[in-house]
Amino acid sequence: MRLLKLLGIASASLAGIVLLVLGLLSLLGDDAYRKILVGAVEQHTGRAFRIDGDFSVTFFPELAVRARNLSLANVPGSERPLMARVRQLDMRANWRALLGGVLDMDLVADDVLVSVERDAKGASNWAFEDAKASAGEDSAGFSLRPRFRHTRVSNARLLVEDVRRGKPADIGIRELRLVDEEGELRVHLDGAIDATPVAIDGHLGTVAAIVGNLPTELRLSGSAGDAAVDLQGTWGPLTPYPVLQLGGTLRARSLGFIEALLPDWLGGLGPVEASFTLVGKGGVYGLSGLRAVLEGDGEHLKLDGHIDDLERFSGVVLDVDMETPYFRDFIDATGLAFDAPMPGYLSASGRLQGDANNLSANIRSLEARDEGLKAQFQGTVGRLLSLGAL
Repeated sequence: MRLLKLLGIASASLAGIVLLVLGLLSLLGDDAYRKILVGAVEQHTGRAFRIDGDFSVTFFPELAVRARNLSLANVPGSERPLMARVRQLDMRANWRALLGGVLDMDLVADDVLVSVERDAKGASNWAFEDAKASAGEDSAGFSLRPRFRHTRVSNARLLVEDVRRGKPADIGIRELRLVDEEGELRVHLDGAIDATPVAIDGHLGTVAAIVGNLPTELRLSGSAGDAAVDLQGTWGPLTPYPVLQLGGTLRARSLGFIEALLPDWLGGLGPVEASFTLVGKGGVYGLSGLRAVLEGDGEHLKLDGHIDDLERFSGVVLDVDMETPYFRDFIDATGLAFDAPMPGYLSASGRLQGDANNLSANIRSLEARDEGLKAQFQGTVGRLLSLGAL
């Protein structure tokens, strides 16, 4: 009984201290907290951060932050001055969880613009420079684990550009919702990639595993245009780089769901079916067990194999069986230039192997036809294509 009494006194004393600290914090004005937040973001990103609109912080009965017109500067030299802009942000956090090291919060963001860029040298604008760390100081500190009980992002736009790959992707998000449903984190997304409607529904795993940075089961179903995509497997830990082991399937009536990336005549080809396993850790992600079949208008393409590193297009082993009467059109559309004229019809079977800088082909059979031309070939072609030079 004496122990219980001591514990009660200690708990009451701790609660009193917490209330006293909260009372003192509430004496500071909103402008003081604005300066503290701006300084913290700039310190950990090395970029200019602004809050040009209304800003308020309240502490009772929970921590609540309301901010308008937030912006984060882009890297020097970018055509876009801002990496991120948020017109409206509202956040509420549970104090009890916060004191336990968990940022358990509800978040609402509206009218959001984010630009994700990679330049010709491969440098990305999301690689932030911690001003404290760059000065040789210890930037380690109390780390909060996020828990998004209810998150809603609306009217958002994500621009993704890699100058080495040409045309940027314009991703619009009409609504993104993350909801904690009895310990499971459910996701719903309604948006578009360029002109193609996109929808995603499913579960991202258990909240406990995500907060604890542990592996968890993911189940997603989605659509892009007329394409249906399913993903199921495990992901996590999520930091410092997500570990993935996800099986996927794709079915579509045509390639129209990626029409923005293709010449007009290719977008109508189909149907297409594919299955794969997306695997990776340490920032390196690839496809194993890849099987894809495309049919349409005299076209036939079958792929079977794996790509170890999608980012660098390396570790490629693909068994290919193809037939097309539009080979010349395809070459013209890629922008590749060859000394000899390309045939219109091409049928080939073989294996592609290598990487972006040295892709070779072991050709089991090849037949090319055009007006006044018929040729057959069998053998190995080394350094068939160097994509790194494109």
